[in-house]
This record gives sequence, structure tokens and C-alpha cells, in this order.
Amino acid sequence: IILETIICFISKGIKFHISFRSFLKLGVVFFVLKCYTYLNMSLCVFFVEQNIKGALYESRENEKYLHPLEGKEEKMIIREYRSEDCKKIVDLFFGTVHAVNSVDYTEIQLNAWAPKDMDLYEWDKRLSNNYSVIVEKDNIIIGFGVADDTGYFDLLYTHKDYQGIGVATLITNNIEKYIWQNGIQTITTAVSITAKPFFEKRGYVVLKKQNVECRGQFFINFKMQKNIPFSDFANKK
Repeated sequence: IILETIICFISKGIKFHISFRSFLKLGVVFFVLKCYTYLNMSLCVFFVEQNIKGALYESRENEKYLHPLEGKEEKMIIREYRSEDCKKIVDLFFGTVHAVNSVDYTEIQLNAWAPKDMDLYEWDKRLSNNYSVIVEKDNIIIGFGVADDTGYFDLLYTHKDYQGIGVATLITNNIEKYIWQNGIQTITTAVSITAKPFFEKRGYVVLKKQNVECRGQFFINFKMQKNIPFSDFANKK
């Protein structure tokens, strides 16, 4: 700024032949004005940068608020069922049914569907005799699925605290591939009112609406079917 002021006023002084004292006075005034202008511009840039940083921070914070479970899909692993998993799976089943399915079924129905005194031996036998997979995150079982060798997709449950992060999708992808690898291209299943939208998005179609009985209570569910196109897994290892 100082150098610019000196050069400018030397040229102006020569051009207009002003006195040295006037030259100095005008130089001081011009220098002050230049400093003032430069300071204003610097402050404007500073405040603009701060506003942009604040907006970006607020945006990131809003994303965390809107997606509090974002990142939970990371580090999920899927593996086959082991007998030592049985108690945790039964607890997951009980918690999910009574929390998630309560929007579509009554408390009496839920108690019949998932009673407190479930037989762990029968559960372990059912899971061990079929293709059963679980999803873990941080050593917590957060979902499980079961299918048999005929192409029947028997069970699919996601932990009530890990809904909407891709657990069911991960399990379903795995089970559909397993069924396809066994030479079966038509999958059948019976799903609850709650699960029906998920399966519809996966390409399953309703064959019929059912009213089934379980421990003295009747439940509406849907028999559904999906034909797996050859191209879905033909090029996947």
C-alpha cells in the first residue's frame, strides 16, 4: 500500500506541479483512504469465509441429526449361524417382534408370536438344520435370516435398534444367492404386514393374503414369490 501510494502521488505531483507540502498532505489522506479501503475488504473476506465455514459446519451437523445411524452399515459382517448364537438370536427375535411389529399387530398377537418362554433347543434345531446366517457389528448380532434347500425363505429379522441401515438387504442378498446357487430360481416366503413393503421393493409379488394361526391367535400375512433372473448372479462370484 505504501509503495503504491508513493508511486501514485509522485506521478500526480509531477503532472499537476503541486507544492511539496500539499503533496505530503494529499499523500497522507490518500494513504489513509487506501488503508481504510484495504481494511474493509479484508474484513469482508474474513466474514464471508467465516459464514461459509459456519454454513458447512451446520450442514454437517444437520446431516448427523437427520441420519443418526449413518455409518452403522460399515464393519458389518455376515456369517453362518453357530449354536452358541441361539440365545442372542432368540432375544433379538423377541425384541424386534414386540417393538417393530407392534405397529401392525396387537399385544395379544405379539405375545403369541414371540412368547417369553421360547424353547432354545427347538430354535437351535431349526436354525442348524437350514441355511441360517447372521449379521454382526462390533460383536453384536444385529440380524439373521433362514432359508431351506427348497427355496423357501423362512425367517428374516433385524435388531430393533439397527433398522434402516441395510441389514435386511445384506441378509436377503446372501440368501437369494444361496438359493440360486442351489439351482432354484423361484423363492417363496410368508411375510408379515410389516415386512411386506421391503419384499415388494425386492421384486417379490403377493400370491395370496393369508390368515394363519399361531398359539391360538390368528395373523394376517402374505405368501409371496420371486423369480430370480439368471443375470442376477450369473456374473457374480
